Amino acid sequence: MKIISPRKSNIMKQYMINAGVFVSKLFSVSILLVLSTSTIYAQKSNEKVKDNVKIKGIVIDSLTLEEIGYATVALLGDSSKMTSVVPSDVNGKFTLKVERQDNYKVVVGFLGYGTKVISVKGVASPEDVVKMDTVFMTQGLTLDAVKVVVQKPLITSTADKLVYNMDADPESATSTTQDILRKVPMISIDGNDDVRLNGETNYKVLINGRNSTMMSKNFKDVIKSLPANSIKNIEVITNPSTKYESEGIGGIINIITTKQQIRGINGSVNTGIDSRGSANIGAYIAAQLGRFAISTNINYGNYIYDGSESFSTGEYYNSDDYKFSKGEGTSGKSTRKSGYASIEASYEIDSLNLITLSGWGYLGNSQSLSSSSTKFFDKDNVLSRSYTNRYDSQNEYGGTTASINYQKLFMKKDRSLTFSYNIDNSPSNTYYVSEIDEILNYPEYTQSSKNDSYTIEHSAQIDYYSPINEKHQYEAGIKYVLRQNVSDSDVEEFDYATNSWIDRPDKVNDLDYDQHTGGFYGGYVFKHKKFTAKGGFRGELTFNEGVSKSHKGDISLVTDPIVNFIPYVNLSYNLGKGQNIYGSYTQRIQRPSIWYLNPFVNDLDPFNISMGNPDLEPVLANTFSASYRKSSQKWTIGLRANASLADNSILRVTTVDDKGVKSSTYENIGTNNNYSIYPSVSYRLGQKLSIYLNGSIKYTDLSSKEMGLSNSGFSYSGSLGGNVKLWKGASVYANYGIYSSGVNLQGSGSSFSYHSIGLSQRVFKEKMGISLSASNPFSKDQVYSNTVEDTTFKSYNESVRNQQTYRMSVNYRFGKMSTKVKKARRTINNDDQLAGGGESSGGDK
Repeated sequence: MKIISPRKSNIMKQYMINAGVFVSKLFSVSILLVLSTSTIYAQKSNEKVKDNVKIKGIVIDSLTLEEIGYATVALLGDSSKMTSVVPSDVNGKFTLKVERQDNYKVVVGFLGYGTKVISVKGVASPEDVVKMDTVFMTQGLTLDAVKVVVQKPLITSTADKLVYNMDADPESATSTTQDILRKVPMISIDGNDDVRLNGETNYKVLINGRNSTMMSKNFKDVIKSLPANSIKNIEVITNPSTKYESEGIGGIINIITTKQQIRGINGSVNTGIDSRGSANIGAYIAAQLGRFAISTNINYGNYIYDGSESFSTGEYYNSDDYKFSKGEGTSGKSTRKSGYASIEASYEIDSLNLITLSGWGYLGNSQSLSSSSTKFFDKDNVLSRSYTNRYDSQNEYGGTTASINYQKLFMKKDRSLTFSYNIDNSPSNTYYVSEIDEILNYPEYTQSSKNDSYTIEHSAQIDYYSPINEKHQYEAGIKYVLRQNVSDSDVEEFDYATNSWIDRPDKVNDLDYDQHTGGFYGGYVFKHKKFTAKGGFRGELTFNEGVSKSHKGDISLVTDPIVNFIPYVNLSYNLGKGQNIYGSYTQRIQRPSIWYLNPFVNDLDPFNISMGNPDLEPVLANTFSASYRKSSQKWTIGLRANASLADNSILRVTTVDDKGVKSSTYENIGTNNNYSIYPSVSYRLGQKLSIYLNGSIKYTDLSSKEMGLSNSGFSYSGSLGGNVKLWKGASVYANYGIYSSGVNLQGSGSSFSYHSIGLSQRVFKEKMGISLSASNPFSKDQVYSNTVEDTTFKSYNESVRNQQTYRMSVNYRFGKMSTKVKKARRTINNDDQLAGGGESSGGDK
């Protein structure tokens, strides 16, 4: 029997884009500083002094008041001639040696900050130490003639977050975002391509500090086709402060997209292909006219993924007729077409008033064809049921985010008031046709199903920040969020007698669900010498109202208001010599998104069905962390320990009926306690060599009284890589990673590994880059397996996928760098929903 073609969904088609161009200019790993040669000449003096005369100072971010490590500090003497250049240490401190008595100019610069020029008067004694005032750096960059090259570190960290700098990773020119995420500390990707933060899948994904529901729902799909060179850096925020919403137990992954410096018009173009037939093209264009600045980044690609083979077995303790099962399946090549675009614009009314606009959108679709055969056997191992299944699956998804911010500054330094509004829309449509052919004791049928769902989120926020002095700062704000979740489905069955489709309303489950969240926060920072304390609170009130619809009637989902009061404490101490220790405590809330609430029943495989649960309740977790980090010009060594303790955790649960049908959904049933250690080491020898090593060791303790199940155990992961400069403009890199099986309430998964190598070369005065890379070149196939079991059944599933890929990409950049699109200092951050496509650690896949 030939499979019947699926109907086309019209709702999502209007969102899809046919082509686009991509641009992403990579920031140079070198920092260019402009040392003006036309300014004041220093006064000369004939009197000589010894070399041990020193000028000392410290470099501070004027907004955050945090030290700026590895800033470039240059000393100018007679006729503005540069006599010495040093970097500040990890704590922002620097020391310059004075070679003779004179008046000097100290020039300080760092990537993304404006150049600072300070005059220093001559010294009177060879034993003098001239202590400069604190050098406050502000955002903005001026570039011109003289270059001072400083290698940017791959990973930097503060008390609040860890930052992976794409500028310092040559692989970002050819890799996808998924490839890079495998190397980021505290982030891992399992055998099902689900991204985990601190071992958890319930975290929040932000784009440029703003919520993106689409990224939360389709994160693992988006990062497979999102070029890494469209990203400036990746921030890992495991213990967010009170200015962030309290949702997302694992923390926050904040993806900062590339924002090139501009003067006039400039940009870059980019294209790439791989051995599977995938191809992408894109462009970045930026312009500035007076007080108005705008930049846009767009990309379109067609990505192809090889098929897989699968094998499964099962044993069902409550059935004699269908005691055992065996299954085999194959899936052909799948395709994903996707495009995204981002835009940043700002208008500076005057020096105290700024308006910023931004938008980000992603649209994609995927299609795959698969087939499988299933056999059941009775208690005596005699064949009792057999059938084959062919299915065609299509998915369309996307998301758009837009925000407007008004920032008011005051005459008092760093005092600001910001008003923000953000809207986020994320449609997602799924359509499939499943065709069953009978072999023994199972009726043949053909069924089609379509589910159109979306989430629209409105956010409004007011933020106020005011430093009292260098030791004391405080901030406060209020926020309101409305989330509108809608799921609408249709199920039809093909009538062979009439050769027509017949509606099956008895299989329909729809959802119309609104969530209102209001919150306020207050934060305080105290700094004294080497000690910094941050504290605060956040109050949130949540109210849900909605309807779950089925052929049996509507069910009201209105809940009582939920009030949460969230504390936050973060302590840090500078031990000197580049050493810092941190400790923090807070609480995180997990509110399920539409992905988990959607009651739509996916019975593509009639004996393995899945659905969401609209009755899920929020989860509260206590989170603790302590870390140590030592940094120098060459070495960075870190050790972090985390603990997350949650009751009423949301876990994926699988049950089996007496006919052997497995049903999977999500339930509030589990205690989920996790204890983790994350060591990391990186070494850099100038621009010639860099090596990194990241690892994790995690202990998980899971239990469910309702199911009478418990499980506990250790898991681990690790990655190792390096980059070597071969000759001018050329470098080669290699990576290796390994992941153990996770600990789940109803079983466990398999371990797996990956490796990659690549070569890049920049030509035409480094304006063009050509890159060749290979993923898993020495092992074509990867085997993934998992076991699921409870008191009623046990099943084993195994799949084999081709992971080998070869890529080539070319990018070309044009224009000059000068100023950049300005951004409001405070803006909306929504970090509050459980990420889609996974469950909290311990849930079965």
